[in-house]
Amino acid sequence: MTQRIDPFRLSRPSHGPVPRVLQLLPAMATPAMVAHVLSLVRGLVAAGGAVVVAAPTRAQALALRRAGALIVPWAGASGRAPDPKALVARVGGDIDIVHIHAVEDAETGVAVQRAFDAALVLTEHARVARPAMLTRLRLARRLRGAACLAVSPVVATALARAMGAADNAVAVVPAGIDMTRIDPAAVPMGRAVALTEAWGLVEDPRPIVLVTDVFASAPWLRFVLAAASDPAAPDAIWALSACDDSGPGEMGPLLTDPRFSARVRWIGPPADWPATLKLSSVLLDAGAAARGHARAALDAQAFGKPVLLPDGCGMRAFLPPGAETALYTPDNPAQLAQRVARAVRNTAHAGGRARR
Repeated sequence: MTQRIDPFRLSRPSHGPVPRVLQLLPAMATPAMVAHVLSLVRGLVAAGGAVVVAAPTRAQALALRRAGALIVPWAGASGRAPDPKALVARVGGDIDIVHIHAVEDAETGVAVQRAFDAALVLTEHARVARPAMLTRLRLARRLRGAACLAVSPVVATALARAMGAADNAVAVVPAGIDMTRIDPAAVPMGRAVALTEAWGLVEDPRPIVLVTDVFASAPWLRFVLAAASDPAAPDAIWALSACDDSGPGEMGPLLTDPRFSARVRWIGPPADWPATLKLSSVLLDAGAAARGHARAALDAQAFGKPVLLPDGCGMRAFLPPGAETALYTPDNPAQLAQRVARAVRNTAHAGGRARR
C-alpha cells in the first residue's frame, strides 16, 4: 500500500520526522536535477536524515558523496534503469521515500517504490508536453498516490495537464526560497545602508543591476561589460557578485578599464542576500544556464524584483507566462542592454530603489 505523505516533507525536512530517501538519478540528469539533489542531500543530512542515491555515473557519485549522500550503483544490467530487487538487496528495506525527477522516470520510480513499499515523490523541472489521451491515462495511473512537485507554477500547470489532473494536483516548491528570509518588510534599512557603505556607493544614487554568479572567464565577462557600456544601457551600477570570495582574478584589469569602471563594480559574494535584493533594481542571473536552474531569480521574484535570464536551457519555466522580455540571447549585448534599460525604467516607475 502506497504511503500518503506531506508533499513538502521532502523539501522542508525540518518540519516533522526526517525521512530516509532513495534518490534515483538518471544518467542524463540535467544540471538542475543534480543541483536539486545536492540541496536535498545537504538539507536532509543536516536535519539528521539520510539520502541514498542510485547514481549511474562516477562524476555524479563523487559530488553527492561529498555532500553526505550514501551512494549505490544502479545495479541495472543495461545501465538505463535500476533493478528494483538488486537495489533492495544493496540498500535494505528501510526507505521512506523514493524520489525521481521527470515524468519519463515514472515507470522506473513506481517499480522501485513498490519494491521498497515506500512513498513516491516526483519533482519535475521542465515543462511537460501534453501527451495523447492513452499516454495521459497511463501516466496518471502510474503516479496515482505519488506526491508531485514542480519548481515553478508554469511547470506545475504543464505537469498537471499532462496527467489529466486538476491544476492544484501538483504542489509548487520553489527551489531554495525561504519566505521568512526573502521578505522585503523584514529587511531594515540599516542593513541596506551598510551594504552601500561596503560597496562605496553611499553617495551614488544610480540604480543597481545585480549580476549574480559571475564566472571568471574573459568571453562571458566581456559580454556583460559590452552590455553595460552599450549606448542603450541605463546609467546604472552593474554590481558583479560571485559564489566565492576568490575575486575577479585575471579578469581584474578589465574591471578597471576606463571604458567600464564608471558603471561596473565587483562586490564578490553578497554578505547579506536579502539586503542585496532590496537594494537592487533588477537581477541578471548570469549563471542560470550553466547551473540549469534559476534559484537567484526565483528569490528575486519572490522579493518583487524583475529578473533577466538567458534564453534556452529551460529558463522560461522559471518565469511567469508572457515574460519573454525577461529573456536575453547570450551573445547579443545590445539586446541585453535594452532589456536591462526597460527593467530599470519599470522599477523606477514602481517606486525606485530601496535606498532612495
